[in-house]
Amino acid sequence: MTKEKVLLKDKVAKKLFTSGTEASKEYVLSIISEVIKIPKKKLKEDFELIYPQINTNKNYIESEVDIAYENKDNYFSIEINYNKYKEVTNKNFSYMCQLYLRQIKHKKDYSNIKQIWQINVNNYDYYEENRFVYVSEMMDTKSHKSRNIGMHVVDINLDYLEEKEYNEIEKGDILEKLLYIFVCDNEEELDSIYKGDKLMEEIRKEVKRFDQPGDEVLYYDKEALDRRAMIWETKMRDARRMFEKGYPLEEVMDITNLDEDELLELKEKVEKEKNKGE
Repeated sequence: MTKEKVLLKDKVAKKLFTSGTEASKEYVLSIISEVIKIPKKKLKEDFELIYPQINTNKNYIESEVDIAYENKDNYFSIEINYNKYKEVTNKNFSYMCQLYLRQIKHKKDYSNIKQIWQINVNNYDYYEENRFVYVSEMMDTKSHKSRNIGMHVVDINLDYLEEKEYNEIEKGDILEKLLYIFVCDNEEELDSIYKGDKLMEEIRKEVKRFDQPGDEVLYYDKEALDRRAMIWETKMRDARRMFEKGYPLEEVMDITNLDEDELLELKEKVEKEKNKGE
């Protein structure tokens, strides 16, 4: 018997990944850890949500990602894809390029580029090989040796989960359990799968909370945005102190990871205030 197709609503999925709660952050970390095979403890260092507008050039089209996180070594762009279109594939690849380019402000930056992971949660089997997870990167077509440029595409096939019965998921791997909530809305089955799992109990509560009538556009909730604003303000205060102590612009950029244009503006303001006081 073919199961009726179910998929977590787009706005709910985005809110779930970006709510900023401890459960949400732990959930995203758990998925990424299972996908890229890096221990969660290592990924957790400096792990934070970044604003979806990933390109600082306002004239650049298609530069707002669904979900984006970073830590000290990686960028993670997560997209929820409902249909397999060429333009979606191209757009997602453009996000990777933008995350790559945003790191390069000076010549020395080429030696310290973060790894970029484009993680696509797809409502279809991208390569049609009936596998749950595909990992792609640039490599030689004959030897399959990697180019090692630090850009990776992960395609997660939710269709694979929809073909499984819930009792198979209960005994399956961790990633299958984490993502089964995307394809199942049967509360009894979910109760059975997630019994005793504190993280998934919290995630189920969040899904129910987000799946309510309301704002269909602003999926980054106010608390998450406020936290981002506070982080930015703290970094700007640190940058001001450094400029007041005579730190050079490049060093302030390296320490704060703030945009060059806004730091130049701040530097000029600090210098004017200093000249006024003399």
